[in-house]
Amino acid sequence: MKKPLILMAVPLITAALLVNGCGTGKQQGPAVQPVEDLNALDWFKRGLSLEQAGQHEEALKAYTRSIEIDPGFSEAWYKRGAMREIQGDPAQALADYTEAVNLYPRFAEAYYKRGVVLKRTGKYDQAIADFTRVLQIDPGRAKAYNLRGLAWDEKGEPDRAIADFTKALEADPNYAVAFYNRAGVLAEQGQLDQAIADYTMALALNPEFDKAYNDRGLIWEQRDQYDRAIADYTKALEINSRLSEAYYNRGALRYDLGDYNESVTDFTGFLEINPHHSKALNKRGLARFRKGDLVPAIADFTKALELDPAFGQAYLNRGSAWDSKGDYDLALADFDTYLAMNPRSPEACNKRGLVWSKKGDYDRAIADFSKALALNPGYDEAYFNRGFAWDQKGNIREALSDVQKALSLRPHDTTYRKVLSALEGQLRGKKP
Repeated sequence: MKKPLILMAVPLITAALLVNGCGTGKQQGPAVQPVEDLNALDWFKRGLSLEQAGQHEEALKAYTRSIEIDPGFSEAWYKRGAMREIQGDPAQALADYTEAVNLYPRFAEAYYKRGVVLKRTGKYDQAIADFTRVLQIDPGRAKAYNLRGLAWDEKGEPDRAIADFTKALEADPNYAVAFYNRAGVLAEQGQLDQAIADYTMALALNPEFDKAYNDRGLIWEQRDQYDRAIADYTKALEINSRLSEAYYNRGALRYDLGDYNESVTDFTGFLEINPHHSKALNKRGLARFRKGDLVPAIADFTKALELDPAFGQAYLNRGSAWDSKGDYDLALADFDTYLAMNPRSPEACNKRGLVWSKKGDYDRAIADFSKALALNPGYDEAYFNRGFAWDQKGNIREALSDVQKALSLRPHDTTYRKVLSALEGQLRGKKP
Protein backbone atom coordinates (compact mmCIF):
# COMPACT_ATOMS: atom_id res chain seq x y z
CA MET A 1 0.00 0.00 0.00
CA LYS A 2 1.35 3.41 -0.96
CA LYS A 3 2.31 5.47 2.07
CA PRO A 4 0.69 8.86 2.62
CA LEU A 5 2.86 11.71 1.35
CA ILE A 6 3.50 12.93 4.87
CA LEU A 7 5.25 9.68 5.75
CA MET A 8 8.09 10.26 3.29
CA ALA A 9 11.23 10.87 5.37
CA VAL A 10 9.50 12.71 8.21
CA PRO A 11 9.65 12.28 12.00
CA LEU A 12 8.13 9.13 13.46
CA ILE A 13 5.29 11.10 15.06
CA THR A 14 3.11 10.66 11.94
CA ALA A 15 3.42 6.89 12.16
CA ALA A 16 2.06 7.13 15.65
CA LEU A 17 -0.82 9.23 14.33
CA LEU A 18 -1.69 6.50 11.85
CA VAL A 19 -1.75 3.93 14.64
CA ASN A 20 -4.14 6.22 16.47
CA GLY A 21 -6.47 6.32 13.47
CA CYS A 22 -5.27 9.31 11.38
CA GLY A 23 -4.56 8.82 7.68
CA THR A 24 -6.82 5.79 7.38
CA GLY A 25 -9.31 7.63 5.18
CA LYS A 26 -12.05 7.43 7.84
CA GLN A 27 -13.82 10.65 8.81
CA GLN A 28 -12.87 11.67 12.33
CA GLY A 29 -15.53 12.98 14.65
CA PRO A 30 -15.07 15.91 17.00
CA ALA A 31 -12.63 15.39 19.85
CA VAL A 32 -14.31 14.12 22.97
CA GLN A 33 -12.32 16.26 25.37
CA PRO A 34 -13.04 20.00 25.70
CA VAL A 35 -11.21 22.26 23.25
CA GLU A 36 -9.18 23.88 26.01
CA ASP A 37 -7.75 20.46 26.90
CA LEU A 38 -6.51 19.63 23.38
CA ASN A 39 -2.72 19.36 22.99
CA ALA A 40 -0.64 19.97 19.86
CA LEU A 41 -1.12 16.42 18.63
CA ASP A 42 -4.89 16.62 19.15
CA TRP A 43 -5.09 19.84 17.12
CA PHE A 44 -2.94 18.28 14.43
CA LYS A 45 -5.23 15.24 14.23
CA ARG A 46 -8.23 17.56 14.07
CA GLY A 47 -6.55 19.43 11.21
CA LEU A 48 -6.06 16.17 9.30
CA SER A 49 -9.74 15.29 9.70
CA LEU A 50 -10.87 18.74 8.60
CA GLU A 51 -8.52 18.63 5.63
CA GLN A 52 -9.89 15.25 4.56
CA ALA A 53 -13.39 16.76 4.76
CA GLY A 54 -12.32 19.61 2.45
CA GLN A 55 -12.61 22.25 5.20
CA HIS A 56 -9.28 23.88 4.43
CA GLU A 57 -9.80 27.12 6.32
CA GLU A 58 -10.73 25.27 9.49
CA ALA A 59 -7.86 22.83 8.98
CA LEU A 60 -5.46 25.76 8.69
CA LYS A 61 -6.73 27.12 12.01
CA ALA A 62 -6.27 23.72 13.65
CA TYR A 63 -2.69 23.40 12.39
CA THR A 64 -2.01 26.94 13.57
CA ARG A 65 -3.26 26.06 17.05
CA SER A 66 -1.02 22.98 17.02
CA ILE A 67 1.98 25.18 16.15
CA GLU A 68 1.10 27.68 18.88
CA ILE A 69 1.15 24.90 21.45
CA ASP A 70 4.28 23.20 20.05
CA PRO A 71 6.36 25.47 17.77
CA GLY A 72 8.75 22.59 17.13
CA PHE A 73 6.10 20.38 15.49
CA SER A 74 7.56 20.23 11.95
CA GLU A 75 4.66 18.33 10.42
CA ALA A 76 2.17 20.95 11.61
CA TRP A 77 4.21 23.62 9.84
CA TYR A 78 4.26 21.45 6.70
CA LYS A 79 0.52 20.82 6.74
CA ARG A 80 -0.27 24.46 7.35
CA GLY A 81 1.95 25.35 4.40
CA ALA A 82 -0.06 22.95 2.25
CA MET A 83 -3.31 24.63 3.33
CA ARG A 84 -1.91 28.06 2.54
CA GLU A 85 -0.80 26.83 -0.87
CA ILE A 86 -4.32 25.55 -1.57
CA GLN A 87 -5.71 28.92 -0.54
CA GLY A 88 -3.45 30.75 -3.00
CA ASP A 89 -0.98 32.23 -0.51
CA PRO A 90 2.42 31.10 -1.85
CA ALA A 91 4.48 33.50 0.28
CA GLN A 92 3.08 32.16 3.54
CA ALA A 93 3.24 28.58 2.23
CA LEU A 94 6.95 29.06 1.53
CA ALA A 95 7.48 30.42 5.03
CA ASP A 96 5.79 27.39 6.59
CA TYR A 97 7.64 24.86 4.43
CA THR A 98 10.91 26.62 5.32
CA GLU A 99 10.16 26.34 9.02
CA ALA A 100 9.36 22.65 8.55
CA VAL A 101 12.74 21.89 6.93
CA ASN A 102 14.57 24.05 9.46
CA LEU A 103 13.06 21.94 12.23
CA TYR A 104 13.68 18.66 10.39
CA PRO A 105 16.42 18.97 7.72
CA ARG A 106 15.61 15.57 6.17
CA PHE A 107 11.96 16.41 5.57
CA ALA A 108 11.95 15.45 1.87
CA GLU A 109 8.27 16.16 1.29
CA ALA A 110 8.56 19.70 2.67
CA TYR A 111 11.53 20.40 0.39
CA TYR A 112 9.53 18.98 -2.51
CA LYS A 113 6.46 21.11 -1.79
CA ARG A 114 8.61 24.21 -1.30
CA GLY A 115 10.31 23.47 -4.61
CA VAL A 116 6.92 23.25 -6.32
CA VAL A 117 5.94 26.69 -5.03
CA LEU A 118 9.32 28.20 -5.92
CA LYS A 119 9.08 26.82 -9.45
CA ARG A 120 5.52 28.07 -9.85
CA THR A 121 6.60 31.56 -8.78
CA GLY A 122 9.54 31.65 -11.20
CA LYS A 123 12.33 31.12 -8.64
CA TYR A 124 13.96 28.38 -10.64
CA ASP A 125 17.41 28.31 -9.02
CA GLN A 126 15.90 27.91 -5.56
CA ALA A 127 13.46 25.31 -6.84
CA ILE A 128 16.32 23.32 -8.38
CA ALA A 129 18.16 23.45 -5.06
CA ASP A 130 15.12 22.07 -3.24
CA PHE A 131 14.51 19.26 -5.74
CA THR A 132 18.22 18.40 -5.52
CA ARG A 133 17.90 18.17 -1.74
CA VAL A 134 14.89 15.88 -2.14
CA LEU A 135 16.93 13.61 -4.39
CA GLN A 136 19.80 13.53 -1.92
CA ILE A 137 17.35 12.24 0.70
CA ASP A 138 15.29 10.06 -1.66
CA PRO A 139 17.33 9.27 -4.81
CA GLY A 140 14.52 7.34 -6.50
CA ARG A 141 11.99 10.18 -6.43
CA ALA A 142 10.91 10.33 -10.09
CA LYS A 143 8.65 13.36 -9.61
CA ALA A 144 11.53 15.40 -8.19
CA TYR A 145 13.64 14.63 -11.28
CA ASN A 146 10.69 15.58 -13.49
CA LEU A 147 10.08 18.92 -11.78
CA ARG A 148 13.78 19.74 -11.68
CA GLY A 149 13.84 19.02 -15.41
CA LEU A 150 11.02 21.50 -15.95
CA ALA A 151 12.91 24.11 -13.95
CA TRP A 152 16.06 23.54 -16.02
CA ASP A 153 13.97 23.97 -19.17
CA GLU A 154 12.56 27.26 -17.89
CA LYS A 155 16.12 28.42 -17.25
CA GLY A 156 17.04 27.67 -20.87
CA GLU A 157 19.18 24.61 -20.14
CA PRO A 158 17.59 21.92 -22.32
CA ASP A 159 20.38 19.35 -21.97
CA ARG A 160 20.03 19.32 -18.19
CA ALA A 161 16.26 19.17 -18.55
CA ILE A 162 16.47 16.13 -20.85
CA ALA A 163 18.94 14.46 -18.47
CA ASP A 164 16.54 14.88 -15.56
CA PHE A 165 13.52 13.62 -17.49
CA THR A 166 15.62 10.60 -18.45
CA LYS A 167 16.52 10.06 -14.78
CA ALA A 168 12.83 10.27 -13.90
CA LEU A 169 12.13 7.53 -16.45
CA GLU A 170 14.93 5.37 -15.09
CA ALA A 171 13.31 5.67 -11.67
CA ASP A 172 9.80 5.07 -13.08
CA PRO A 173 9.67 3.65 -16.63
CA ASN A 174 5.87 4.07 -16.65
CA TYR A 175 5.95 7.80 -15.93
CA ALA A 176 3.94 9.16 -18.88
CA VAL A 177 4.35 12.80 -17.86
CA ALA A 178 8.15 12.51 -17.97
CA PHE A 179 7.96 11.11 -21.53
CA TYR A 180 5.67 14.04 -22.42
CA ASN A 181 7.98 16.65 -20.89
CA ARG A 182 11.09 15.18 -22.49
CA ALA A 183 9.29 15.15 -25.84
CA GLY A 184 8.55 18.86 -25.53
CA VAL A 185 12.19 19.76 -24.97
CA LEU A 186 13.36 17.42 -27.73
CA ALA A 187 10.90 19.09 -30.11
CA GLU A 188 12.24 22.53 -29.17
CA GLN A 189 15.72 21.25 -30.00
CA GLY A 190 14.56 20.06 -33.42
CA GLN A 191 14.85 16.37 -32.54
CA LEU A 192 11.46 15.59 -34.03
CA ASP A 193 11.78 11.81 -34.43
CA GLN A 194 12.76 11.40 -30.79
CA ALA A 195 9.97 13.76 -29.74
CA ILE A 196 7.37 11.73 -31.64
CA ALA A 197 8.71 8.54 -30.04
CA ASP A 198 8.35 10.04 -26.56
CA TYR A 199 4.84 11.38 -27.19
CA THR A 200 3.90 7.96 -28.52
CA MET A 201 5.26 6.28 -25.37
CA ALA A 202 3.35 8.75 -23.19
CA LEU A 203 0.17 7.84 -25.07
CA ALA A 204 0.85 4.11 -24.81
CA LEU A 205 1.08 4.55 -21.03
CA ASN A 206 -1.88 6.94 -20.84
CA PRO A 207 -4.24 6.69 -23.83
CA GLU A 208 -6.32 9.57 -22.39
CA PHE A 209 -3.39 12.02 -22.43
CA ASP A 210 -5.08 14.78 -24.45
CA LYS A 211 -2.17 17.22 -24.46
CA ALA A 212 0.20 14.55 -25.75
CA TYR A 213 -2.07 14.02 -28.76
CA ASN A 214 -2.21 17.79 -29.35
CA ASP A 215 1.54 18.28 -29.09
CA ARG A 216 2.32 15.25 -31.24
CA GLY A 217 -0.03 16.80 -33.79
CA LEU A 218 2.19 19.87 -33.87
CA ILE A 219 5.20 17.69 -34.68
CA TRP A 220 3.33 15.85 -37.44
CA GLU A 221 2.46 19.26 -38.85
CA GLN A 222 6.12 20.29 -38.87
CA ARG A 223 6.86 17.06 -40.72
CA ASP A 224 4.17 17.96 -43.32
CA GLN A 225 2.12 14.91 -42.31
CA TYR A 226 -1.10 16.87 -42.16
CA ASP A 227 -3.56 13.97 -42.00
CA ARG A 228 -1.77 12.60 -38.96
CA ALA A 229 -1.72 16.05 -37.36
CA ILE A 230 -5.46 16.52 -37.83
CA ALA A 231 -6.09 13.01 -36.53
CA ASP A 232 -4.13 13.79 -33.36
CA TYR A 233 -5.87 17.12 -32.78
CA THR A 234 -9.20 15.37 -33.31
CA LYS A 235 -8.32 12.60 -30.85
CA ALA A 236 -7.28 15.20 -28.27
CA LEU A 237 -10.69 16.85 -28.61
CA GLU A 238 -12.52 13.53 -28.36
CA ILE A 239 -10.80 13.03 -25.01
CA ASN A 240 -11.23 16.62 -23.84
CA SER A 241 -13.67 18.85 -25.68
CA ARG A 242 -12.42 21.83 -23.64
CA LEU A 243 -8.82 21.57 -24.85
CA SER A 244 -8.93 24.88 -26.66
CA GLU A 245 -5.41 24.73 -28.12
CA ALA A 246 -6.39 21.65 -30.14
CA TYR A 247 -9.26 23.62 -31.72
CA TYR A 248 -6.85 26.46 -32.49
CA ASN A 249 -4.15 24.23 -33.96
CA ARG A 250 -6.58 22.22 -36.07
CA GLY A 251 -8.30 25.40 -37.24
CA ALA A 252 -5.01 27.00 -38.27
CA LEU A 253 -3.93 23.89 -40.17
CA ARG A 254 -7.28 23.57 -41.92
CA TYR A 255 -6.98 27.23 -42.94
CA ASP A 256 -3.54 26.60 -44.41
CA LEU A 257 -4.96 23.60 -46.30
CA GLY A 258 -7.78 25.73 -47.73
CA ASP A 259 -10.56 24.06 -45.72
CA TYR A 260 -12.11 27.36 -44.64
CA ASN A 261 -15.49 25.97 -43.54
CA GLU A 262 -13.92 23.58 -41.05
CA SER A 263 -11.41 26.23 -40.03
CA VAL A 264 -14.26 28.57 -39.07
CA THR A 265 -15.86 25.75 -37.08
CA ASP A 266 -12.64 25.10 -35.16
CA PHE A 267 -11.96 28.72 -34.32
CA THR A 268 -15.57 29.03 -33.21
CA GLY A 269 -14.98 26.09 -30.86
CA PHE A 270 -11.88 27.80 -29.52
CA LEU A 271 -13.71 31.10 -29.03
CA GLU A 272 -16.54 29.45 -27.12
CA ILE A 273 -13.89 28.59 -24.52
CA ASN A 274 -11.79 31.78 -24.91
CA PRO A 275 -14.20 34.48 -26.13
CA HIS A 276 -11.74 37.34 -25.64
CA HIS A 277 -8.86 35.94 -27.70
CA SER A 278 -8.04 38.57 -30.31
CA LYS A 279 -5.74 36.33 -32.39
CA ALA A 280 -8.40 33.64 -32.75
CA LEU A 281 -10.96 36.26 -33.79
CA ASN A 282 -8.52 37.50 -36.41
CA LYS A 283 -7.90 33.92 -37.62
CA ARG A 284 -11.61 33.18 -37.87
CA GLY A 285 -12.07 36.49 -39.67
CA LEU A 286 -9.47 35.45 -42.23
CA ALA A 287 -11.19 32.10 -42.81
CA ARG A 288 -14.53 33.87 -43.26
CA PHE A 289 -12.89 36.36 -45.60
CA ARG A 290 -11.51 33.49 -47.71
CA LYS A 291 -15.00 32.01 -47.85
CA GLY A 292 -16.36 35.34 -49.08
CA ASP A 293 -18.37 35.95 -45.89
CA LEU A 294 -17.28 39.57 -45.70
CA VAL A 295 -19.71 40.93 -43.10
CA PRO A 296 -18.94 38.25 -40.46
CA ALA A 297 -15.24 38.58 -41.27
CA ILE A 298 -15.34 42.33 -40.69
CA ALA A 299 -17.22 41.73 -37.42
CA ASP A 300 -14.43 39.38 -36.26
CA PHE A 301 -11.65 41.81 -37.16
CA THR A 302 -13.55 44.62 -35.43
CA LYS A 303 -14.01 42.56 -32.26
CA ALA A 304 -10.31 41.68 -32.30
CA LEU A 305 -9.47 45.39 -32.47
CA GLU A 306 -11.85 46.22 -29.65
CA LEU A 307 -9.95 43.72 -27.51
CA ASP A 308 -6.52 44.83 -28.74
CA PRO A 309 -6.44 48.26 -30.41
CA ALA A 310 -2.74 47.79 -31.20
CA PHE A 311 -3.35 44.60 -33.22
CA GLY A 312 -2.01 45.86 -36.54
CA GLN A 313 -2.66 42.70 -38.53
CA ALA A 314 -6.38 42.97 -37.81
CA TYR A 315 -6.39 46.48 -39.35
CA LEU A 316 -4.66 45.12 -42.43
CA ASN A 317 -7.10 42.23 -42.74
CA ARG A 318 -10.16 44.37 -42.14
CA GLY A 319 -8.90 46.81 -44.74
CA SER A 320 -8.74 43.96 -47.25
CA ALA A 321 -12.30 42.95 -46.36
CA TRP A 322 -13.57 46.53 -46.76
CA ASP A 323 -11.78 46.63 -50.12
CA SER A 324 -13.46 43.40 -51.28
CA LYS A 325 -16.80 44.76 -50.10
CA GLY A 326 -16.28 47.93 -52.13
CA ASP A 327 -16.04 50.25 -49.11
CA TYR A 328 -12.86 51.90 -50.32
CA ASP A 329 -12.72 54.82 -47.89
CA LEU A 330 -13.00 52.47 -44.92
CA ALA A 331 -10.30 50.28 -46.49
CA LEU A 332 -8.00 53.28 -46.88
CA ALA A 333 -8.59 54.27 -43.25
CA ASP A 334 -7.55 50.82 -42.03
CA PHE A 335 -4.51 50.67 -44.29
CA ASP A 336 -3.50 54.14 -43.11
CA THR A 337 -3.75 53.00 -39.49
CA TYR A 338 -1.72 49.89 -40.18
CA LEU A 339 0.98 51.87 -42.03
CA ALA A 340 1.19 54.32 -39.15
CA MET A 341 2.09 51.31 -36.98
CA ASN A 342 4.21 49.56 -39.63
CA PRO A 343 5.52 52.17 -42.08
CA ARG A 344 7.92 49.73 -43.75
CA SER A 345 5.30 47.18 -44.81
CA PRO A 346 5.46 46.60 -48.59
CA GLU A 347 2.29 44.49 -48.42
CA ALA A 348 0.25 47.32 -46.91
CA CYS A 349 1.64 49.84 -49.41
CA ASN A 350 0.62 47.51 -52.24
CA LYS A 351 -2.86 46.96 -50.80
CA ARG A 352 -3.45 50.67 -50.36
CA GLY A 353 -2.17 51.31 -53.86
CA LEU A 354 -4.76 48.88 -55.22
CA VAL A 355 -7.54 50.81 -53.48
CA TRP A 356 -6.28 54.10 -54.91
CA SER A 357 -6.33 52.46 -58.34
CA LYS A 358 -9.93 51.35 -57.85
CA LYS A 359 -10.83 54.92 -56.87
CA GLY A 360 -9.15 56.16 -60.04
CA ASP A 361 -6.37 58.04 -58.20
CA TYR A 362 -3.49 56.56 -60.19
CA ASP A 363 -0.85 59.02 -59.03
CA ARG A 364 -1.37 58.00 -55.41
CA ALA A 365 -1.53 54.37 -56.48
CA ILE A 366 1.81 54.64 -58.29
CA ALA A 367 3.35 56.34 -55.26
CA ASP A 368 2.25 53.46 -53.01
CA PHE A 369 3.43 50.77 -55.43
CA SER A 370 6.77 52.56 -55.78
CA LYS A 371 7.15 52.67 -52.00
CA ALA A 372 6.36 48.95 -51.82
CA LEU A 373 9.08 48.29 -54.39
CA ALA A 374 11.59 50.47 -52.57
CA LEU A 375 10.98 48.30 -49.49
CA ASN A 376 10.96 45.03 -51.45
CA PRO A 377 12.57 45.20 -54.91
CA GLY A 378 11.51 41.63 -55.65
CA TYR A 379 7.78 42.25 -55.15
CA ASP A 380 6.35 41.10 -58.48
CA GLU A 381 2.72 41.99 -57.64
CA ALA A 382 3.68 45.60 -56.95
CA TYR A 383 5.42 45.83 -60.34
CA PHE A 384 2.36 44.38 -62.05
CA ASN A 385 -0.05 46.67 -60.19
CA ARG A 386 2.08 49.73 -60.93
CA GLY A 387 2.16 48.67 -64.55
CA PHE A 388 -1.64 48.65 -64.59
CA ALA A 389 -1.73 52.16 -63.09
CA TRP A 390 0.75 53.44 -65.69
CA ASP A 391 -1.40 51.91 -68.41
CA GLN A 392 -4.50 53.67 -67.05
CA LYS A 393 -2.56 56.93 -67.18
CA GLY A 394 -1.72 56.21 -70.83
CA ASN A 395 1.99 55.59 -70.24
CA ILE A 396 2.33 52.28 -72.07
CA ARG A 397 6.14 52.19 -72.05
CA GLU A 398 6.28 52.45 -68.24
CA ALA A 399 3.47 49.91 -68.00
CA LEU A 400 5.32 47.54 -70.33
CA SER A 401 8.55 47.90 -68.33
CA ASP A 402 6.83 47.11 -65.03
CA VAL A 403 4.93 44.09 -66.33
CA GLN A 404 8.11 42.75 -67.94
CA LYS A 405 9.82 43.04 -64.56
CA ALA A 406 6.92 41.28 -62.86
CA LEU A 407 7.11 38.42 -65.36
CA SER A 408 10.88 38.12 -64.93
CA LEU A 409 10.29 37.62 -61.19
CA ARG A 410 7.48 35.11 -61.78
CA PRO A 411 8.07 33.68 -65.27
CA HIS A 412 5.27 31.10 -65.20
CA ASP A 413 2.45 33.51 -64.35
CA THR A 414 -0.04 33.31 -67.22
CA THR A 415 -1.83 36.54 -66.26
CA TYR A 416 1.38 38.53 -66.40
CA ARG A 417 2.20 37.00 -69.79
CA LYS A 418 -1.23 37.81 -71.27
CA VAL A 419 -1.12 41.41 -70.06
CA LEU A 420 2.41 41.79 -71.40
CA SER A 421 1.28 40.57 -74.83
CA ALA A 422 -1.63 43.01 -74.80
CA LEU A 423 0.64 45.93 -73.86
CA GLU A 424 3.11 44.98 -76.60
CA GLY A 425 0.20 44.97 -79.06
CA GLN A 426 -0.89 48.42 -77.87
CA LEU A 427 2.63 49.74 -78.29
CA ARG A 428 2.93 48.30 -81.78
CA GLY A 429 -0.42 49.85 -82.69
CA LYS A 430 0.80 53.27 -81.60
CA LYS A 431 3.95 53.15 -83.73
CA PRO A 432 3.76 55.19 -86.97
